[in-house]
Amino acid sequence: MYVVLAAVFSAFILMLSSMLSGLQTYATATVDTPAIDDPGTYMDGQRIATYEEMGIQSLLQKYKNNTLDPAELINDIYDRIELNDDTDQNPILISRVSRDAALERVAELKELRNNLSPGIDFTNQYPLWGIPFVVKDIVDVEGMATTVGSANWTNFPNCDYPPVSGLPGAPTPETLEFKDPSLLRFDVAPEPETDCHPEPIANAPTAGPFANSTALIVQLALDKGAILIGKANLDQFATGLVGTRSSYGPVRNVRNDDYITGGSSSGSAAAVALGWASFSYGTDTAGSGRVPAGFNDLVGYKPTPGLLSTHLTFPAVRSVDANTIFSLNVSDARYVAEQIKQYDDTDPYSRPEADTLECTGKEAPARFKFGVPRELAEPNLSLYMDNRLNDLWANDTGAREQYFAAVERLQRIGGEPVLFDYKPWEDVARLLYGGASVAQRFLTYGNYVLDNRPTGEPITMNPDTDQLIDPTTYLIFKNAFYNKATRAYADEWQINLIKQQVISKDWQRFDFMLLPTTPTIYTLDEVRAGYEQDLGPNATDAQLTEKAAANTQLNSNLGTYTNFANLLQTTAVAIPAGFRSINDGDILPFGVQLFGDTLNDCEVLALAERYEAELAREQD
Repeated sequence: MYVVLAAVFSAFILMLSSMLSGLQTYATATVDTPAIDDPGTYMDGQRIATYEEMGIQSLLQKYKNNTLDPAELINDIYDRIELNDDTDQNPILISRVSRDAALERVAELKELRNNLSPGIDFTNQYPLWGIPFVVKDIVDVEGMATTVGSANWTNFPNCDYPPVSGLPGAPTPETLEFKDPSLLRFDVAPEPETDCHPEPIANAPTAGPFANSTALIVQLALDKGAILIGKANLDQFATGLVGTRSSYGPVRNVRNDDYITGGSSSGSAAAVALGWASFSYGTDTAGSGRVPAGFNDLVGYKPTPGLLSTHLTFPAVRSVDANTIFSLNVSDARYVAEQIKQYDDTDPYSRPEADTLECTGKEAPARFKFGVPRELAEPNLSLYMDNRLNDLWANDTGAREQYFAAVERLQRIGGEPVLFDYKPWEDVARLLYGGASVAQRFLTYGNYVLDNRPTGEPITMNPDTDQLIDPTTYLIFKNAFYNKATRAYADEWQINLIKQQVISKDWQRFDFMLLPTTPTIYTLDEVRAGYEQDLGPNATDAQLTEKAAANTQLNSNLGTYTNFANLLQTTAVAIPAGFRSINDGDILPFGVQLFGDTLNDCEVLALAERYEAELAREQD
């Protein structure tokens, strides 16, 4: 289809060649984007983290110089976390390691350091020594619950953990038959005495009161000296980009509580932004490791899928899931990735390159080409004449200005912008939720979601109520149930055709791609519009669809520039691009993303570091 369209319009495009050459003026002309200062946080007793205070290399240097005791840092972090608990300002963490246990960990690390032979640099032996981190509560840590953002999930019955007696609304064996889909195998008959399916699908983690193992990416960080602080809030089942679909409550933007913090890795981003951790783990299927970075002035590194193990991370779309890293700068993200990359044969999608890809010392090319969507630069000259992308930020002119300022930034460090049509990429993106791959979510969570169907009553998303499932989430999973294998193959063929006819040729035209992280940002009121409606206890699915319409559409808008990434096996890093004013004076961060083709992670990270240095030079 794309080849035919290109042929039809080729003569037209050639006639406009002189005009197209003039398009470069958008990039060479100075964009008037006056610097806007970080407004800081509204949260009592909290502060926005600085690199001097919480950056990994900054902390390691202080530890080397004995100018900072990690116990002092840990106590300060817990003081602020407990203050947030007391004031009930922001449900950033779902659970945490106790202060005493964290201080015991500090004592253990000090003993390890003292026991090293003279002359051995402890940071070589333990490269994350004393560095606090947080994990998204979808990743298993032995002895801690993994709630996946839904308060009753750990009580969902399965073969290992039968129903909890007396739990209000808990399913029983008579009505549910222990049908935890994370344990379901269609090719293994259930045991006749228990109706349990004994084998998990490809080592899927098991819902239960507490995890009995620790995910590899967590264990590697611990082995190298990191200090776990806790587990972070998220859009339940990692389904959403808004950060509001958690039964523990929405995570609010740390700079303005009227706005969302982005999801699904909402708490992971907020914890780093506030300096409760130097880095954190998120996940990214549709943008969950990048959207919250853009909304919190952070770096969000999404590696090529398979470079970081996803074993013991509850899956979303397992065939394209990626674990991600939030940090205060690109160097820290790269540094953490180097510590936790490892081929894992318990992860069916792990890549052997995880053991051989070495980014330390890699530099970005002095000269390079980077893609810029024609729809954004000159929408009226787009092959597809599609103004939708510009419509999405029509009320956020500061976002548009900051994006083109980022284009200029890349030009100053050796980049040449290349215009390309974004629609084929967006067509791939639509298949993530609009195609059959979403059915993979049902395998793990589907029966639980259907058994906890939301009513038509106001959605409070409070763990003490029965309204545990966000209506948007429910509808996504219910609709996923009806996907057929024929649809899955049709989607696969369509993606491969677009890759062959368009995507692969675009990657030959440019080395990197620069996109906004999101077109804009929304308020909590905007994404939860309709949730206050009371439709009674027996609302129909059609009524729930209407109730969730705003959340569904705005969430979709946020994924405009992120949803294609893993379906196309790209690597990406979300990076800050300054602040802008929106809605009559609200100051909030804006971010952009650098993309590279499969396994070009080192080159993307190296260019992102150069970009970051140029942004810092501007701001200074």
